[in-house]
Amino acid sequence: MSPELDRFHLLIRSVSGEPRSGGRLAALLDRQEPAPWPEYTAAMFEMTIELSFKRSLRQAWQEAARRSAPPRPPQVEPSVPTSLDELHASTVAEFIALLRTIRLRSGLSLPKIAERAGLPRSQAYSMLSRGNLPTKPEQVRLFVITCGLPEPQVVQVMELWTKLQ
Repeated sequence: MSPELDRFHLLIRSVSGEPRSGGRLAALLDRQEPAPWPEYTAAMFEMTIELSFKRSLRQAWQEAARRSAPPRPPQVEPSVPTSLDELHASTVAEFIALLRTIRLRSGLSLPKIAERAGLPRSQAYSMLSRGNLPTKPEQVRLFVITCGLPEPQVVQVMELWTKLQ
């Protein structure tokens, strides 16, 4: 039992006294993990408890529930569904079209890509709108990584950029 849950159970006992054996509240207080809050409120329904103390109980329960919850898995951005066969460009126009396709499949707006990649917004727009090859490789790399390409595909895009230089 966590210290937070133990504290919460002590607070309940301070109000209710020792719950009767076999009762709903006794069963809740025997648990090693916090029960959902409505179960506690139902068990304490007939008790006369001041509102301020009910708030204290609720806060203690929230802390106990937070501490005993399993850790959340990290949020992972989905990869862009682009096959290695699609990652080809023999001209600058094809390379820019490839960058546009990657951006569209990412589902991100250009301002959002620029923000996440730490690029100037104007640079993100010009990368896709001008007829020239982007000049800075680190910006191209940041752009495709932010769009969700996995590392092997990022490497292939950068090889295409190098060949077109």
